[in-house]
Amino acid sequence: MIDPACFADASSPSFQLRLDFISFSITGPVVSTATAVTLKQGVLSISSTAATTRTQCNTDTFSVTNPGGSAPPVICGSNTGDHSERECLVQ
Repeated sequence: MIDPACFADASSPSFQLRLDFISFSITGPVVSTATAVTLKQGVLSISSTAATTRTQCNTDTFSVTNPGGSAPPVICGSNTGDHSERECLVQ
């Protein structure tokens, strides 16, 4: 819910919007596993490394549009307890 006090100053062309994520959890970013197989002097060696690509929210995403302002980032995963603040222009 947007606090009506945000619009109290008619002389200001913008206001700050804060979103508090009290409980927010959707599918997180893609986690990929890289596997390396090597053969050295007749001995087979296998190793795995998990890597998270933080910018790839492929399943679930949350975004906020801000016409006339900067684009807020798209988020995913667990954001419980976090918040997001955006400058919003009054048109």
